[in-house]
Amino acid sequence: MENKPIIQTRDRGLSISIFKREKDGIPTYGACLQRSWKDKTTDEWKREQINLFPDELLKLAALCNRSYTETLSYVQSQPTVFNHPAQTMADNTPNLDDTIPF
Repeated sequence: MENKPIIQTRDRGLSISIFKREKDGIPTYGACLQRSWKDKTTDEWKREQINLFPDELLKLAALCNRSYTETLSYVQSQPTVFNHPAQTMADNTPNLDDTIPF
């Protein structure tokens, strides 16, 4: 029997799938965070993933938010000016005043 995700969310090359499993008749859940990209040298799709518990997703979100904010502060403190478009979030959050060259 194939274990299909009960929830799957995507944003471009990022996805999170939530899986339900049973152990001794007790349901447990797991989250699989995945990133996909096309390798320009081989023209093949690559994929990497990390498996988490659902309660770790909020910790990961907070960690990502903190890392982004600290990176933004660092880059803005540097004398070099980057000429890249501002990053936006998928949920239509207003454009943040950032200049991180991602």
